[in-house]
Amino acid sequence: MSHRPIEPCVGVLGPVVVTGPDGEPRPPRGERAAALLVALALAGGRAVPVTSLVDDLWTDGVPADPRAALQSLVSRLRATAGGSVVVARPGGYALDGAADLGEATAALAAAREALARGACAEAAKVAQEALALWRGVPGDGLGPAYGGLTRALAGVARRLGDDLADVRRQAAVVLGDHETVAALAAPAFDADATDEVAARDLLTALTALGRTDEAARVYARLRHALVAELGTDPSPETVALARAAAPAIPAAAPAAPAAEPAPAPASRRTGRRPRVAVAAQPLLGRDDDVAALLAAVDRHRLVTILGPGGLGKTRLALEVAGRVLDRAPEHPQVAVAELAGVRTDDDVLLALADALGISVLTSARLQDRLLAGDVRDQLVERVRSAPTLLVLDNCEHVVAGAADWVAELLGAAPDLRIVTTSRAPLQLALEQVYAPAPLDAAGAGAELFRRRATAARPGVHLPDDVVVRLVERLDGLPLAIELAAARVRTLSVEEIEAHLDERFALLRGGDRSAPERHRTLEAVIAWSWNLLEPSQQELWRRVALLPDGFSAQAAAVIGLLDPGARAFDVLDDLDALVTQSIVATTDVPGGTRYRMLETVRELGLVRLDESGEAAAVHDALWAWASDLAERRSGDLLGPRQVEAMTEIGREHENLLFALRGAARPAGGPPRPGVSAVVRPDVVVRLFVALVGQWALQGAEERAAQLAGAVAEAVLWWQVPRGQREPTALALVFGTMSRGVEGGTGAARLLARLRRILRDDDRDPQGGTVGRRTRLIAQMFLVATGQPTESAMRVVGALREDADPLLAVMAHLALAQDAENDGRIEESIDLAVQGYQAALPLGDAASRSFAAMVAASGCSELGDAARALEWSAVARTGMRELGTRDVGRMLDWIDLAAALDLGDLGEAARLCDALDAAEADQGGPLGGVEQRAAAGAGRAELAWAHGDHDGALGVYRRTRARIAHAEGGAAPWAIMLGAAAAVRLAQAGERDEALDCARDAATRTAAFMTLWAARAIDRPVLGTTCVGAGVALAHGAGAAASDVERGLDLVLLGDALGARQDLASLRRAPIIAMLTEQHGDAALAAAAARVGALERGALTGRAMELLGAL
Repeated sequence: MSHRPIEPCVGVLGPVVVTGPDGEPRPPRGERAAALLVALALAGGRAVPVTSLVDDLWTDGVPADPRAALQSLVSRLRATAGGSVVVARPGGYALDGAADLGEATAALAAAREALARGACAEAAKVAQEALALWRGVPGDGLGPAYGGLTRALAGVARRLGDDLADVRRQAAVVLGDHETVAALAAPAFDADATDEVAARDLLTALTALGRTDEAARVYARLRHALVAELGTDPSPETVALARAAAPAIPAAAPAAPAAEPAPAPASRRTGRRPRVAVAAQPLLGRDDDVAALLAAVDRHRLVTILGPGGLGKTRLALEVAGRVLDRAPEHPQVAVAELAGVRTDDDVLLALADALGISVLTSARLQDRLLAGDVRDQLVERVRSAPTLLVLDNCEHVVAGAADWVAELLGAAPDLRIVTTSRAPLQLALEQVYAPAPLDAAGAGAELFRRRATAARPGVHLPDDVVVRLVERLDGLPLAIELAAARVRTLSVEEIEAHLDERFALLRGGDRSAPERHRTLEAVIAWSWNLLEPSQQELWRRVALLPDGFSAQAAAVIGLLDPGARAFDVLDDLDALVTQSIVATTDVPGGTRYRMLETVRELGLVRLDESGEAAAVHDALWAWASDLAERRSGDLLGPRQVEAMTEIGREHENLLFALRGAARPAGGPPRPGVSAVVRPDVVVRLFVALVGQWALQGAEERAAQLAGAVAEAVLWWQVPRGQREPTALALVFGTMSRGVEGGTGAARLLARLRRILRDDDRDPQGGTVGRRTRLIAQMFLVATGQPTESAMRVVGALREDADPLLAVMAHLALAQDAENDGRIEESIDLAVQGYQAALPLGDAASRSFAAMVAASGCSELGDAARALEWSAVARTGMRELGTRDVGRMLDWIDLAAALDLGDLGEAARLCDALDAAEADQGGPLGGVEQRAAAGAGRAELAWAHGDHDGALGVYRRTRARIAHAEGGAAPWAIMLGAAAAVRLAQAGERDEALDCARDAATRTAAFMTLWAARAIDRPVLGTTCVGAGVALAHGAGAAASDVERGLDLVLLGDALGARQDLASLRRAPIIAMLTEQHGDAALAAAAARVGALERGALTGRAMELLGAL
């Protein structure tokens, strides 16, 4: 049956037009009239109820008499058309004539019918004529008030056009019209690189046209897209077509590299990386919500996105956070605290601390031992340091805890804004609740379903009316939509609709106090659960325990409750979970990462509790985590170092979760030989692996919050033979992380370490602690129990040890001791020797840390060229390790070198980098160090440009910023004060220079007290002496006694090896300046006084003079 097109009287496939009395198309008068035509055209000839039309057309408010207003609008439209283009029918209004949209729809049906009976030429003609009905952008000219209609029309028209083009292409394939096939298949494939049907058509056409190189590229792109997005390979038929075009292509050709990514928008910030996840897919149907939330965040300090699970609250919050970051010129901090894995109100603190880079330990027994005040102060300091947007995601199960901390932080940080997502409000006075509506069933909801369905099965038939009904039954919830769409792999949408109806009826009920949508979402997820085989259900509920995704190996061990299981053993069940959108996949270096949506994981945890398997699953988790830690701890030093760091880093949150679970109190009173925690063996193994990772990343201080867990685990535990080695290392790392200045806690840990080594020595079966671990532990015990000189003699004996790691450690320990003692050249030589000893190890960390020590020593000497050389060597390895904090230390060294060499442009760039990184600190001293280093650099940069007033202004502002900051007793803070004292004295500001010197002296005294048990840092002390000496002795107004004390301090600083990183602290120019002012005799007398002192008396005399300022 042929199709005879009718000249449409209404056109919406372009600017809206209606046929006038003269037979020519004309625009209707007014946007509302045009919107009416669009609404009726979308109905496809069916009558549209008056109420629906009023809602669609009067978006600015319903008129007093809606029916009369609509009748008036219809009358005006009829006048424009010169006839009854719109007629009243039972149930509402309808078009009285053809619309181009209806004509195109009828043409599609006719073309498909012609194609089915083999009339391909007729099908091609009908489809081509229908495609010619498009005159531009459908609905062009309708304003924002009619955005819903515009979007609905755009979606219908796009799908209709795609279907017509598909029929036209199918006909061309049969007719052998390769040019047309290529022209139509190329845009379809460009729009969706996973569309294998379009790819096959394109491959066939390009091969027939002799364009084999293009065909090969099409196949490569198709295979990459299928593997990356759907986890599958092209079908054998497609592979055969590709090999026909390019015989060199193997049956399983390697995936082509991804296309070059588009440049990031100009507004996207660089430098400090905010903790905001980047979404893989665009956010659909939420533009109005995003705009409203941005306005709410501007007006209110606390905004809660409220709604049921699966509504997309997290995705919306992350989008808002990203937009805030993009538009903010002040570069705010943006952090996301994920509360889904938090089990109690008390643990909200831990999630906040993790989000802001502050690690703490979770354990009910140990919680009382945490320094909660310190953690609170660190949180407050972090959010005070810069304008901050903090997102607390998934608060509903810890509302009280979240509310308490939100109130606390908002009260302490005026520039803090908080966005929360929750199923229940926090009920705070500051809270502004925003409840986004579900996705529109005819708009974004249907579009989401279509995108996910066509990704799962390209070419699937998706009737508009069925899709809209289906999305309506799913309440427009994105999670429910995605789970349903995944089923098109095996069911039609009509079958999905029928099954969904049955499942909802079956699963409706439960807690009547829960919101209806919440129960509906549970029904959707439970439906997916019921479609699984028992083994797949077991895997789901067991791997749900992992809070941060999982590998296939973890899924095998935990899912099968078998420490010996292999990844291959669960691949079929894992594939089933991926297929049903229960688990999502991400490609990572070395394999695939699996993640569950939040609500899916929650259902798994519920099912786990119901199963009675929780204890067994925790045991399997600990077995997997312990195995990973044991395997990878040994690789952290050696040629597989980067690989080990990558795997431990990927599983970081899961390992922390496992450690915290293992550190739970065992219950009952302490008993000799029995640990106070559930699994002490797991605690020590995971602690060693995590601390090793943190040490290589320059973030050793993170271990301090977990040291208590080690203490609780081992103090009463009779350590088994096989656990002695990791326990000894855990005790070394735990004591180091707490500091070695003494105290009961440190003494108990050290005593426990001695006991373990003694037990191992006396073991009749032979010791189990390896030589390397034993020597490291013994060096540590010596260092904490004997004077520094004695300890260094023990360490020095290991310089020539056959174990290169021990030799490197010995060299670096001796280098640090020499630097602390002011023997800088010796320190550099030892570091260089350590670097040479590190080369046989084959890892990046040992040689990089040795190079960094050498670079630091050269910087202290003011040898800029050598400092840059060693800094470059250190950076090479640091880049492999991803050591962010240590990289900043190299920035400080490079900044000082750039200033010394006159490379002021590079110095400015490094100052900018330090400023940008300030908000992302990993340690308690990081913020102060960062500000002080950047401030000193900017001040010296201004001085080098001749802007002395500007330099003094920078020094003043920086000193004010760190005046009361935590961690003020830090080397760069002391150097800042000394350098500022010198510059102020040179500028004639003697009184202010003395204030700076006193402040530096106070900080130095605190620094010496903090580190006194380790060693006196002579260069830092000497630097303070130089700054104070210049402040006292320089200037015409200095009294004779001040001059004498000042010259003594400068020469004491010289004898102590004062640091010379900055030009203002160079000793030779300072001594020359003071000699010119006060004469050779005064300097000679000062040199005689200092020279008469024994070396051991220099520090005492320096502290005495500084204390008298």
